[in-house]
Amino acid sequence: MNLSRHATVLWRFRRVTAAGIVLGIVLAILASYRVTSHGLQSRGTATWSAVSSILVTQPGFPEGRVTLPEAQLDQGLTTDGQPAVEKNSTPSEQLQFADPGRLAALGDLYSKFLTSDDVLSRVPEHPTSASVLASPFASAQGGQVLPVVQLTTMGPSAAVAQRVNLHVYKGLLDFLDERAKANNIPRAGRVELKLLSAPEVTLVSGVKPTMSVLALMLVLLATLAVTHLLELLRTRRQSEAALAAIDWDAPVPDVQEHRKGRASAPAELAGRRNR
Repeated sequence: MNLSRHATVLWRFRRVTAAGIVLGIVLAILASYRVTSHGLQSRGTATWSAVSSILVTQPGFPEGRVTLPEAQLDQGLTTDGQPAVEKNSTPSEQLQFADPGRLAALGDLYSKFLTSDDVLSRVPEHPTSASVLASPFASAQGGQVLPVVQLTTMGPSAAVAQRVNLHVYKGLLDFLDERAKANNIPRAGRVELKLLSAPEVTLVSGVKPTMSVLALMLVLLATLAVTHLLELLRTRRQSEAALAAIDWDAPVPDVQEHRKGRASAPAELAGRRNR
């Protein structure tokens, strides 16, 4: 059956066709959205990612020094500008700079802490370890690991992904602070974390319209099938009406007489011509 035949049938039953198209559009919308008191809300879920960078450092801004002092210091500031060394502190509580390689190694270790239950249990959104990714940042030259951790979190919306990223970072801060206090580590001797870049949000995958397309196609195919069924019924009714109009009681002419009449017709016509 060619396209012209389909078009003819659909146009003949255009009311059914129009009703099927409207029904298909409505079902396609309802397959992707649900009606609420606040309007239409998407049934599917998109996936957003938020990426931030965390610097692993210590008080005294070691990143800005050409050389690290060998002796301990009785002054220095934390990353938030607070004094790292208290007044009249003992030498063991004064500021002493660590090997930069140790900070890089701690960055690798803290990337594992970020996905641990000890940290994720502190996050209000209760993300799973599969939705939180953390890895140390490698240098562009030689693949050297820097004391920087890249934190990536996933969420169904941009706001959720960004909020979870900040809460996971805060959860690591609280975890390290509690453990440091429990072990009486002075402020000058604690590792500090600084958020280098705020979470940047990007769309990973949007809501897929698969169900909407499937619902629309099924309704359109059903509409086509119904119109052809109606066309079949219409054709059958016309055939029955034509058969009912035939007078089956009328006499049937004799075939032999009909043949004789046809044979004598040329002879009569020739006799007329001879006259």
